[in-house]
Amino acid sequence: NVRAGDSEILNLQPLLQTDFMEICRTIEDQELDRIDIRFENKATVCKYVVPEGFPEPEGNVGLRVDEEAVGTAGCSLFYSCFKAGEGLYEPSPRLVAVTGIADTLKEAWERCEEGITHIHGEGLYHRRDIGTEELARRYP
Repeated sequence: NVRAGDSEILNLQPLLQTDFMEICRTIEDQELDRIDIRFENKATVCKYVVPEGFPEPEGNVGLRVDEEAVGTAGCSLFYSCFKAGEGLYEPSPRLVAVTGIADTLKEAWERCEEGITHIHGEGLYHRRDIGTEELARRYP
């Protein structure tokens, strides 16, 4: 059970090799069993950068994202807020998600952390424990 925009799908979407629109068409035609859905065999770690007051932020947030640097770090970037003005964003409970992609969970975590260093603004934070092997062991 995954909703578009949830962190679960933000871990999967960058790995999807099958054309997403083809998947949607076969679902609509009730013929999903006729296609082979493929994913790249990689590890991912997805973390949200959130504003102060999470999960109920107030007001606008100044957010600066170096999208090219996030991509160079080996990450996908997903916005979950809308732009209200130059560098000014109206917050949702989560501002932006960064998904690190690599061969191992540890590498994906490191890439995600590197990608997050290219996101700036006052009062922003993210959980550093998400995607660690220690946390994964707690939830078998």
